[in-house]
Amino acid sequence: MPEPTPTPVPNVTDSVQHYAHAYALLSRGEWVDAERRFTVVIELEPNFARAWDGRGQARLNKGDGAGALADFDKAIELKPELAKAYGNRASARYVLDDTKGAEADSHKAIKLDPTDPRPYIVLGRLAADAGLVVVATKHFDDAVRVAPDRGDVYWWRGRFRYAIEEYRLALADLSVAIELAPSLAAAYLDRARTILDAGFDPRLARPDVEEARERSKIEPRNEGVERQSSILLDQIDNWVKRQGPNLPPLPIKELEPGALVAPKQPPAKAP
Repeated sequence: MPEPTPTPVPNVTDSVQHYAHAYALLSRGEWVDAERRFTVVIELEPNFARAWDGRGQARLNKGDGAGALADFDKAIELKPELAKAYGNRASARYVLDDTKGAEADSHKAIKLDPTDPRPYIVLGRLAADAGLVVVATKHFDDAVRVAPDRGDVYWWRGRFRYAIEEYRLALADLSVAIELAPSLAAAYLDRARTILDAGFDPRLARPDVEEARERSKIEPRNEGVERQSSILLDQIDNWVKRQGPNLPPLPIKELEPGALVAPKQPPAKAP
């Protein structure tokens, strides 16, 4: 008779290595590969809540809101006190237009971990959508307060300030966002839009638009930013052509009062 063979046991070292690799991919914005790697971790350790949360983040970032929501649900089922999973689920519910669920998850996340900026951002976006400018401002300010070293937090507040036409404040936030997160292509594009809609010389926006277009081609590729950057570059070039030989030199000091050449244009809709 053959000897009985033991039931295979997952190699803990393997799962830890796969998780570390998955998280590195997530940090680099390689959403598809991160999702695959987190799936490997889940297959090895199906009760590992953080792996479900990680895959949910990857899915949310690549546009799979429903898949992300299911993963965050599982993470919370396995670890009900995992604060980040509530913050991430709030983002997924916001994307899926579940405003009540997004608000409830945000408050739960803040209760569990008041230092995470993500739920404040979700609450800020919900308030902005409802036209509650004062409330939204407080939430975005809170996000910056708890995470003053994260570029994406300033980016979100800058986008909000742009939407309510606080252009100077928006420029300040977007500049900090770029300084802290120089790989964030959308921040360059948003700063360029702010320069244009504030009425500054359009040529001042060109470096940001060009930077946004180039960075949008790097993985994870952002085709929306790449396309919008090309459109803005065409608009800037057409403006320069219309000025003809009377085009003045650029101001020595960027964004000084003399750089204003036109009245403010209506801003785009709130993000």
